[in-house]
Amino acid sequence: MTLQITLIAGTWLVATLALALLLLVWQRGHARRAPVLALLLLGSALYAFGYGLELAGDSVAWVFATFRIQHLGIAFAPVLLLLLAADVGRAPRLASRPVMLVALALSLTTVVLVYTNPLHGLYHANPRMVEAGPLTLIDFDQGPWYVLFHVYMAVALIVTNVTLLRGWARAPHGSALRAQALIVALATFLPWLGSLVYLLGVLPLPIDTSPYALVFFSVLVYVGVTRFALADVSPIARALVFERMQDPAFVVDHDGRLVDHNEAAAALLRTVTAEPWLGRPLALLLGRDVTAAQAASTTDTIVEAEPIELAGRSYDARIAQVRGSRADALGSVVVLRDVSDHTRLQRMLTQLALTDELTGIANRRHLLELAERVLTRAVRDGEPTAFVIFDLDRFKLVNDDYGHLVGDRLLRAISKAVAANLRPTDLLGRYGGEEFGVCLPNTTEEDAVRVAQRVRQAVAATSVPSGSAGDRGGIGVSASVGVCAIASGVATDLETVLTRADDAQYEAKRQGGDRVVVARIAAAEPSTLDPVD
Repeated sequence: MTLQITLIAGTWLVATLALALLLLVWQRGHARRAPVLALLLLGSALYAFGYGLELAGDSVAWVFATFRIQHLGIAFAPVLLLLLAADVGRAPRLASRPVMLVALALSLTTVVLVYTNPLHGLYHANPRMVEAGPLTLIDFDQGPWYVLFHVYMAVALIVTNVTLLRGWARAPHGSALRAQALIVALATFLPWLGSLVYLLGVLPLPIDTSPYALVFFSVLVYVGVTRFALADVSPIARALVFERMQDPAFVVDHDGRLVDHNEAAAALLRTVTAEPWLGRPLALLLGRDVTAAQAASTTDTIVEAEPIELAGRSYDARIAQVRGSRADALGSVVVLRDVSDHTRLQRMLTQLALTDELTGIANRRHLLELAERVLTRAVRDGEPTAFVIFDLDRFKLVNDDYGHLVGDRLLRAISKAVAANLRPTDLLGRYGGEEFGVCLPNTTEEDAVRVAQRVRQAVAATSVPSGSAGDRGGIGVSASVGVCAIASGVATDLETVLTRADDAQYEAKRQGGDRVVVARIAAAEPSTLDPVD
């Protein structure tokens, strides 16, 4: 009798503890935000309380009545375990509608069959009370649904165990998520321990130890869910912030491996690879190690990395370091922002700022900026260089006689023709009006003259239709070309170069146009203006 009272008191103590934790959950507001925790504690209390009543009974009718109480708690345990694994193990498929419908159908069928068992005997048959030492216990033949339900329970436990262990392995080292998954995983292994003790006959009496293991199960689940803020923060933050972010967000561990992401990131990764990406280096998926910018930073502030190109789009990358409770680095959060439209607009504005609108070649500002850099490098490295300015002869007559539309067409045609006769390293720009400039890096006087002659010939060979009725000829002009050649090792400035090239161009025009004149800047001789035959 003393042993029986002790065993009954133990089960009711477990039930009381589960109810106390349930009350604590209710008072702290966890029940509304984490109903799975509340229902697991309620189920544990019903199962333990019912088993205590079973031990107190001495008749089949009494014991079968307690079975109904126990199965109200245990029949739905597989459903709740799968929901818990889906939440803590970050496996939403376990909580999908098809899985839940099947699990609920099995659990509801179990409850109905237990309550109606005297009519069909599908759950247990031939019940009888047997003496087991000082105790009187129930014994029965296992029905087909009894076997099926316990297989269902075992499968649910295995899936839960595996899911939680995978969640633990994938969570960042040292993170709350990792500790949470481990604690809840340990809790779900306790039913196996209770069953193992019973099956191996470790105890001298055939007592089911599973209800007693519930004391540890209840405490561990409660700690795992509430201590690490699953009920308070994680699902809400993930659903309302992380998952709803329109920007792709990635969580990587301290080794740069991807451990979590939101749906926007998943959609982006699907365009990159069809292979599973969790656990793979983020640098491999994105094509560059964007977290290196944070690693090089000396602060914990959000760091911006260089933009990356991915799947035909441009993204800015922002990286924030994740630290544990001991201020140790656990990993990083990387958020990408699609700046494709901004980048495209920026490039277009840059192009407009550097390009002449009419001809599409460099404008005066861009031409002179490049010429300044080329001249600076030439003076520093002792390289020869040259600058060409050419003006279209009698171009004003084209505008006066045929209109500005024809004049504009001619300017465009000449720009295209001249560009086709330049080297890849040369830069053609519109200097102003009908005046153009050509920057010739690392070019001797002899080569500069050859380029200038090709320019003159290209201009002379270019014409456009006048647009006048009956006029079958083309409209064209010639060019007066001035070259400023700077010898190797000569120190000079851009203003001097431009002045000398302009003087040479005016001299070519004074001599009748359609010719090349060279102005030399040399260290050992005065500057000269020489026409080229």
